[in-house]
Amino acid sequence: MMYFFMVVMVIMVMTAAIAVIIVIVTAVTVTMIVIVMVVMMVFMVMMMVLMLLMLMMMFVFFMIVFVFAATAITVILMLMNRCSIFEFIHIVM
Repeated sequence: MMYFFMVVMVIMVMTAAIAVIIVIVTAVTVTMIVIVMVVMMVFMVMMMVLMLLMLMMMFVFFMIVFVFAATAITVILMLMNRCSIFEFIHIVM
């Protein structure tokens, strides 16, 4: 009878150990997946922010170029007496 109880106890301890190991493994895998997902999300957000910054820089650059080109064209037209100062101010505005 004692032997039977010992066998049952051993089986219970083994199953408990296996269950604990499985729980630990699943917890570790879940935490790793969550960490990887968070890292990837942060990376994606950083990339998006960088892309937006690059787009804004390009937009500002193109605006500056556009304003410069319009001013240069207007100045050339003014020098050629094809455009008045009021039109120049209007274009700049």
